[in-house]
Amino acid sequence: TLALAMATGPYWASAVGLDTFSPVLHYAVIWASLSAVTFSTLALLRSRDMLFAYGLVSLMQSVVAVAVGVVLIVFVRRTATEFVFGEMLTQGVAMVLGLYLTRPLPIRRRHLKLVRDTLKYSGALVPAAIAGFLLTASDRLIINHDLPQAMHLQVARYGAVYNIASVPILLLGLLDTVWLPRFFSLADDTMLSKLLADSRDALYGLLIPAVLALSFSAPLVLSLWLQPRFHPAGLVFVVVTISVGGFPMAGFFAANRVLLISGRTGPVAICVVSSALVNIALNLVLVPVAGVEGSALSTLIAYMLLHALVVRFARRIRHLRRPPPRRMISCAAAVAVAFAATAVPSHGLFAV
Repeated sequence: TLALAMATGPYWASAVGLDTFSPVLHYAVIWASLSAVTFSTLALLRSRDMLFAYGLVSLMQSVVAVAVGVVLIVFVRRTATEFVFGEMLTQGVAMVLGLYLTRPLPIRRRHLKLVRDTLKYSGALVPAAIAGFLLTASDRLIINHDLPQAMHLQVARYGAVYNIASVPILLLGLLDTVWLPRFFSLADDTMLSKLLADSRDALYGLLIPAVLALSFSAPLVLSLWLQPRFHPAGLVFVVVTISVGGFPMAGFFAANRVLLISGRTGPVAICVVSSALVNIALNLVLVPVAGVEGSALSTLIAYMLLHALVVRFARRIRHLRRPPPRRMISCAAAVAVAFAATAVPSHGLFAV
């Protein structure tokens, strides 16, 4: 994949709106390839319950990598190339560390059935992973194409605010990744159903204060996080819209576990690909009309569709009890308050 991406770089770089296959793209492609190996070692560490080692490698490829990139920006050159170069170098260190901690054994003839079963299970998850990337990244490409006036500024505005607004969803994904081995190890069918439903409801409860906190603090956080030329005051609606997507995504992760545990990875691919296509179509329609707000709304609708589709497939395999009515009312109230907060002025006494 690395060789193919490097060989075809000049073609796909221009296709996504970039001028050349520049050094920063070279570093990014190598970084991605190193990440693929690192994530494989992380999966093995997680399945072995080697949580300290898992945390160490994760910390190296995230916090330490960002710190190295920032150091290069400050002391070498203030460009994106230096930042991505630092990320790539640190990712290489994380990969070597992960391989050292896992010490993977060579594949022998007696392992071929395991390899075949693994590829059969994970084959459908490849298009799902690509569609998942499109679900979260295609909006930037469409913004870049459809908002030609100061397009780089618009992409930067949306990208910066998306990083803040998607924090609840990123945490949900991290929890789901860490929890999966535990769910797979449960042999008691009744206990598994109960745990799947209880964990979903607990996440709904945690999302309520998280979304409200983001909506209330958005004006202050954006004013500190973004430069004045980004017009941060106009991005509060985007923050709330994307963060509210955490509720359907929490339901999606619970239903998705049902499909993964049962080995039904095909429906996962169907659902994620369908949602990604709808997200692209909505972005094409709404971005020229409503700008970055239209893109945020497209993302929220796609998340809701993804939740509905996966739940529909999951119910054919395992019946999970519905969330308590009180919890759902609380979630709906939190969403209403969060959107209402976007109409409140963000200065003077209101800011306090």
